[in-house]
Amino acid sequence: MPSGSHLRGRAARALLAAACVVGPAAARAQLPTPDIPAEDTALVGAGSPIVVAGRAVVGSGVLHDRSLMIALDRGAAGGVWVFSRGAAAVRVAPGDSVEATGVLHRYRGTTEVVASSVRRIAVPARALTSPESSPPSSEAAVAAEGRLIRMRGVAGAQGSSEGGRWLRLRLAAGEGALAAADSVTVWVPATHQRDPGITDLRVGDDVEVTGIAAVYRDNPTDAPIAQLIPRGPDDVRVHGIPGRWRELALRGLLGALAAAGLGWALVHAATRRQARALRETEARYRQLLELSPDAVLVHADDHILFANPAAARLLALPDERSLAGVPLARFLDADERAALAVAATAARRVRTRLRAADGATLDVEAATSPCRYSDRDAAVIVARDIGPQLRYERELRELALLDELTGLHNRRGFLTFAEAELRRLRATGQGAVLLFADLDGLKRINDAHGHAAGDAALVAVARALREVVGAQGLVERARGDEFAALVHEPAPGEAAADAAIAETIERRLADAMARRRNPLEDWTPSATVGAHRLPPDGGEPLVAALAAAAAGLDRLRAVARPLGLV
Repeated sequence: MPSGSHLRGRAARALLAAACVVGPAAARAQLPTPDIPAEDTALVGAGSPIVVAGRAVVGSGVLHDRSLMIALDRGAAGGVWVFSRGAAAVRVAPGDSVEATGVLHRYRGTTEVVASSVRRIAVPARALTSPESSPPSSEAAVAAEGRLIRMRGVAGAQGSSEGGRWLRLRLAAGEGALAAADSVTVWVPATHQRDPGITDLRVGDDVEVTGIAAVYRDNPTDAPIAQLIPRGPDDVRVHGIPGRWRELALRGLLGALAAAGLGWALVHAATRRQARALRETEARYRQLLELSPDAVLVHADDHILFANPAAARLLALPDERSLAGVPLARFLDADERAALAVAATAARRVRTRLRAADGATLDVEAATSPCRYSDRDAAVIVARDIGPQLRYERELRELALLDELTGLHNRRGFLTFAEAELRRLRATGQGAVLLFADLDGLKRINDAHGHAAGDAALVAVARALREVVGAQGLVERARGDEFAALVHEPAPGEAAADAAIAETIERRLADAMARRRNPLEDWTPSATVGAHRLPPDGGEPLVAALAAAAAGLDRLRAVARPLGLV
């Protein structure tokens, strides 16, 4: 066979012996007789002129693009291959009646007619009959060389060579069983113009191939290899699910599984990271709550869900677990909860009170806000014990208005409360008396008995003066050894001059200090007293009255000093 066709095989037995003569004279055909053995065909008729005719089973331009390469089905006479270079321009369609004149030729086992002329016979084209279903054997394919047959088998190995591509088709025997030793080669020449698509087949595919039978032997002494040349994609049909589809499905499944596995791994890793981050966050917040000095209570439906150690300490409980499930009303009254709710809307802290487990009342500064706890709506209360702060503030206020040694009002406190008391008395038509007292001999006491004794003398005068003026009077330690007091004016029947009032107060003061005398001390403190009346309708300022009372006291002391009384 000329280069490019690559059609191979051994000579079909009696193929050319049964060739028919076409034309008016039988002498035009130099054909071997049918009884000549196939092995001797080349010896009898090879190279002799021959005329063959038949129906084309494959059109021109399919098996070869530059030369005419067709196969003719001659009915009972069998099939024959026709090859021609000079007649390449002749267009032959499947089913056309064709007459070829040429010489007999053998190429690598295939017997063919190398035609010098090919013509289409002017008769109506006839569709080819259905391809012959060849018995499942390679011998049957060899015997049907040049004819269109159909064979079914299982696709095996495939590959390519310099002349084209091949596929091993293991033939089916009986009811689908495989004849392992019997197979044909599906051959697609490199010059084939309609690719049948055998590269899409996979090992194990159940394949039905329609094609032109051919034989091939590389050397004259080699056994013939049965070949089947499909004409186009329609000649190769897969029964069942094609292997490439299964392969694609498997790849898709593996890809989906890989993607799913990767997705699961990513989700698992993300979930693990998220869970680890959540645990770390919870641990961090729990640690912060445990270290927080403020009490934290999370509650829902008026029951405590969570508490930190500071809350347990504040409420006098052994640990925070003992607060879980306890009603909130045990520690916080409804009025306080309502005040907290109002404060929550304004986002501010309020001062309120809590009841501890031991019954103690606690002053706290608290704030509340809604929150989510264990996937449910809840509220959180953050409270701080401000009892020490309130006591400190109270002490600061007292220090600002009281004398540290005697506990009496200092000048600021005395002026603040005395002004208010004078306004009240004058509004009711009452007068008042302003007293001014001076501890006698404070320097002498300090020098003789020490400063501690001097402080004790000041405290004794302060207490005695407090006793004398009564609960309604206001008393101050003015400065050093000086004291002042504001008392109500006696009733009209008891009205007296300033000196008489001062004398009476001084006598009562001496009696009070005598009763308080320390028996271990050999001295008793004394004080000189001055008085100044403030009538109800008077407009004298308190500071001016204090100055007048101090001046009166100074006059008394000036009189008493030469006599050695002070």
